Amino acid sequence: MPRRKVRGATLVEVVFGISVSAIVIFGGMIALVSTLGGWSRGQSKIEAELEATQAMRHLRDTLREAMVIQVDIDGKGMTYRLPLRDGDGDYQQPAAWDGITRRFEVRDTGELVAVNDGVERTLVKGVAVLDPRNGNPAPYHPFQPGPGAIVRQVVVQIVTERQIHREGTKAYGRNRETIILRNTPTLIN
Repeated sequence: MPRRKVRGATLVEVVFGISVSAIVIFGGMIALVSTLGGWSRGQSKIEAELEATQAMRHLRDTLREAMVIQVDIDGKGMTYRLPLRDGDGDYQQPAAWDGITRRFEVRDTGELVAVNDGVERTLVKGVAVLDPRNGNPAPYHPFQPGPGAIVRQVVVQIVTERQIHREGTKAYGRNRETIILRNTPTLIN
């Protein structure tokens, strides 16, 4: 009977195979961690942008109906008046104030708050007090009145920030819009 040779792997071949497998697995892990970091940064940026957009939409829809707007000197708050409506929800003519004190303000705690006749409601958390545009954090004015003695428009800028998960950095969302008041009373000469 002929003898059959049984061949196995040598120690060098086993070590070489394990080394190549380890390099491939290590490279895959680095790619996965890098992808997850990019995903986390993107998710934080999307959240910041979404909250800034939602806050701006609420401000825009509310302030367009305002009769009078008074912006604080520091630009962090504004008081506004809405016209009186009748039982059908239409504006009464001539336009008159409904008597309810309303206000929007950005607090140092990073909250955009709506105050409606003394009742507070937080619209957005995580509003940045400093705008880090161009890498140089500087204070900004969320509310800026338009030109003239009677404010017919206001520029609103909301900058929101979100902590990027597993990183020490933040993602920012910015939204800036000029809002024209529809119900500004006209001056009678």
